[in-house]
Parts: sequence; structure tokens; C-alpha cells
Amino acid sequence: MKKRRRNVIIIVIVVVVLALLISPFIRRHPKITAASFITTTVKTGTVTNEVTATGTINPLVSVDVGTQVSGIISKIYVDYNDIVKKSELIALIDTTTLHASVVDTRAALLKARAQLAQQEKEYVRYQDLLAQKAIAQSDYDTQYAGYLSVKSDLEAAEADLNKAQTNLYYAKITAPIDGVVISRNVNIGQTVAASFATPTLFTIANDLKKMQLLAYVDEADIGQVRKGQPAMFNVDAYPDETFRGIVDQIRLQPNTTGNVVTYTVVIDAPNPDLKLLPGMNADVSIVVRKDTNVLTVPMAAFEFSPYSDTAVTTNTIDTVWTLRGNIPVPVKVNKGIDDGTISEISGKGVTDTLRVIIGRRVVVTRQYRSIFPSPHNRPHPPRI
Repeated sequence: MKKRRRNVIIIVIVVVVLALLISPFIRRHPKITAASFITTTVKTGTVTNEVTATGTINPLVSVDVGTQVSGIISKIYVDYNDIVKKSELIALIDTTTLHASVVDTRAALLKARAQLAQQEKEYVRYQDLLAQKAIAQSDYDTQYAGYLSVKSDLEAAEADLNKAQTNLYYAKITAPIDGVVISRNVNIGQTVAASFATPTLFTIANDLKKMQLLAYVDEADIGQVRKGQPAMFNVDAYPDETFRGIVDQIRLQPNTTGNVVTYTVVIDAPNPDLKLLPGMNADVSIVVRKDTNVLTVPMAAFEFSPYSDTAVTTNTIDTVWTLRGNIPVPVKVNKGIDDGTISEISGKGVTDTLRVIIGRRVVVTRQYRSIFPSPHNRPHPPRI
């Protein structure tokens, strides 16, 4: 009896040892054993259709301040970001040459007046002589022509003096509007030449609390954009903040870059905190349509097909699938607008209790399999 018990103990020990020795050579192997479908319920919500674009921030009103006269900048009274009032003196061009021009033209005017006074007396005398028939008509006509010539010289001298005084006045550069100096392109001592083109000395923005966004909308989307539509946009300086505006204008002039045609859409963008700065780039979304209190489903519902593991969109664009028991059944629906994530649907039998399939769920179980091949699965030796 004792011997038998000892033999049993020895057998148990041998089995345990063998199990411990073999266990490292056993591995887990996944195996698909069942599959089911992921479903969701049709929900009531809001669907927004948007047109996206890029653009730049600009002041609502900005004026480039130039000069009509040439000369050397002698004084500058403002700098970047300075607030100015309309007609405020902001720069001065050296007036030495301009003063001399005024003096010269004034002297020429006085000379022309003296010549006219003398010529007028001669003309009156010739009138009396002609009345007495003491001179020929040709002599009178010559004197009269001289009188008219001197009179025209006086008018030309008056115009020259007025021009010289105007140029002297334009040497004082003043602000044309109330606003902020956002650009200064000159320094003291710099020579500006206004002979061929008016140089820009300053750029003044009217009010930086009222900005406008110039969005460049693709020609494929411009037909959906209307004046008064709301818009949202983001700038890199404030990535977590969304700014809002209203479409104010759709410009008809196309912008062509390569083969891409865009149109400029002007969006009014309030800037009460002065966070938006001129020249900032923006990513814009214009809300072209917004439907509220409509039935919606995820876009994945239109991409599901029970006949393939891949998405099918061409044949199921107006079809969603629901379950009757464990069998997928198609449901025809009218597909409305979508925002890329959810879509509006309607149709017979479409309610907020309908469950639709949006994908497959794979259930994975694990089995143990020995690494030792069975006689039926042993690899054949290679052929020589």
C-alpha cells in the first residue's frame, strides 16, 4: 500500500515537471471567432455647410500719404503706431528752393503788371488817334495785339505765383484722415522725387478696431457665398481663439494663379481688443447653409456596405443599413447637407429611433496551440 502511494506521488511529480517543461513552448494564437456590427441611433441636431478659404487681415480704411513736390525731408513728426488727427503736420520737406520760387514768381508778376499798365496807356492813346484818323488801322491793330499779349503774360505770372505758393504749401505733409501710422518709409535727410510717380511716405489706417478680411474663395465654391453670411476664422497668433465676421462684399474681379481662379470675398471683422494686426493670414469658414432640428447620421453610415470590408460610396450614397435580427437591411434615405462628419437625412421610416450600421466590430478570442507541428502539418522537405 505504501509502495503504491509512493508510485502515485512519483507519477504526479513527473506530470508536473513535464508540464512546466512544455509550457514555454506553447504560445497564444489569436483567432477570429465571431463578428458583429457597430450601430448608432439617428439623432436630431444641427448641420452646417461651410465654404473654406484663406485670406489676409487688412484695415477697413487705409491711406498712402505721398508728396506732390520733390525735395529733402527736413523734419518728421510721427513714427510707427502714432495716433494722428486729420490735417495734423506729420513731416516737412525743405522749403528753401520753394521759398525762392515764390519770390521769383512774385517778382515776375510785379513786372508783368507794370508792363500791362504801360501797354494799356499806349493802347488808349492809339484808340484816340484812330478816332481822329491820325494813324492807320494796321498800326492800331499792332498796338492792340501787343496789349493783349502783355495782358496774357500777367495772367501767366499770376498762375506761376499760385503754383509756387501751392508747392510751398504741399511741403507740409499732413494727415489726410484720423488714424494710426502703420508704415513710415522715409527718414530725415532723405530726398524724395515726385517727378514721375508720387512716393509713399506714410500709410495711415483709419481705425484698427474695424478690420476687414480679404478671403480668396475658389471658383467652385463662390456660387454659394452671399452677402450677410456669417464667417469664422482663425489666425496663427491665437490658435485657440475663433474670430467672427460677416460677408460684406463679393468682388467680381477674378484672381488667377496658374490655372486656379479665386474671387475676393470681403468680410467685416470687428477688432475691439486690437488682437488682429494688418497682414495676418487667416483660415476662413463661411457658413453658406445651416439646418437646425433635423435628423442626422454619421457619414460612416453611407460608407458601410455589408458585402465588402472596404467602404462603398458610389452605390450607397442614398442608402443606410439597419439590422432586422442579425441581418443587415438597406434603408433608402434622402441625403441632405453634411459638414464632413454628420449628414442630414430624411425619408419614409426615418425617425429618431432608427438604428443604422456605421461599421463592423470584430470579436477576437484566444486559443492555445503547441508549437510542435502535427504529423499532418509537418513541412515537406525541399525538392532538390
